[in-house]
Amino acid sequence: MFHNSWMGSNQLADAISLTNAIFAVANFSKLAG
Repeated sequence: MFHNSWMGSNQLADAISLTNAIFAVANFSKLAG
C-alpha cells in the first residue's frame, strides 16, 4: 500500500518536473527571441 502511494507520488513529481522544464525552455526562448 505504502509502496503504491510512493510510486504515485514519484510519478506526480516527475510530471511536475517535466512541466517546469517545458516552461523554463519556453521562457528562455521568449527571452532569447
